[in-house]
Amino acid sequence: MSDVAAESALGTADILQVMRMIPHRYPMLLVDKVVDMRKDESATGIKNVTINEPYFQGHFPTQPVMPGVSFGRTRKPKATFSNTVMCRNKA
Repeated sequence: MSDVAAESALGTADILQVMRMIPHRYPMLLVDKVVDMRKDESATGIKNVTINEPYFQGHFPTQPVMPGVSFGRTRKPKATFSNTVMCRNKA
């Protein structure tokens, strides 16, 4: 890893860290952990899902898929968390 990459790396955050930093809660807390945070660049959010999620039961009952709008909704909690982390690490 280059010096620049090492300086921009902010690490990872588990669900407890995420919940301490943003107000989102179930069912709108659509991120379970954030990994590979890079200052002023990007972060990768992970949401664990199971076949028991309500949208799998009703969206296409014979062919369970995650609705596209749910993918879009996962961006806001991750972006809120990432922005909060980055603002706190601006110094």
